[in-house]
Amino acid sequence: MTRLLRVSLVGAGLAISTPADAQICDGSASFGSSPVQLTATGGFNADGHAFGGGLEVGGAGPFAGIGAGRSNYKAGGSSSEWEVEAGYQFALNPKRTAELCPLVSWGHSSGPHDFEAFGNGVIYDLDRNNLAIGVGIGGMAALSRHVAFLPSVSLSMLTVKSKTTNQNLSRTTNTSETSSVFELGFAFLFNDAFSARPSILFTTGVDDKVTTFAIEMTVNLARKRSH
Repeated sequence: MTRLLRVSLVGAGLAISTPADAQICDGSASFGSSPVQLTATGGFNADGHAFGGGLEVGGAGPFAGIGAGRSNYKAGGSSSEWEVEAGYQFALNPKRTAELCPLVSWGHSSGPHDFEAFGNGVIYDLDRNNLAIGVGIGGMAALSRHVAFLPSVSLSMLTVKSKTTNQNLSRTTNTSETSSVFELGFAFLFNDAFSARPSILFTTGVDDKVTTFAIEMTVNLARKRSH
């Protein structure tokens, strides 16, 4: 795998950890108490680090969100990411302490630009689009009146389409790579309003496997009044 393609996949792997997926399926605060949530995430792996944030809206079933982030690479350069996502949550028991969620997201990454990938004076621009389709499952266990523990896992198929431009030769190359992303995480949810969730993502199906560590925080922006 070329370094440019590896950078492309690393950026997608970092970006996929930035948005919150849904409630119990991803250890987030419940849409049942707030239809609007704000998220913030940071992630890193051997080739770079990323940070981002997003806004989500949802109800008892469907949900959707938008997010933006920034990735910085040890090889040099950085990229900006934008993403939209949607999904639906299905309760697995009457008390809704376990849920399954089909998930889909589309993202665009711009950069690195003016990037010298191989130390030979050749300058590149790199842009990519990524599509992820997957499923998440999670559960909830009350630790106290105010704190709950939410373990969750998800599996996604990630397709990254990259456009690489050699500035020296004015030549553009398009490539496509498909991989699988397995995520394992657990969250602590406080007063059904704020959650903190560390997680680990394994990207496989490529020449170089990538492991990404991330932490995500979710907070309700508007609480529903109880009747």
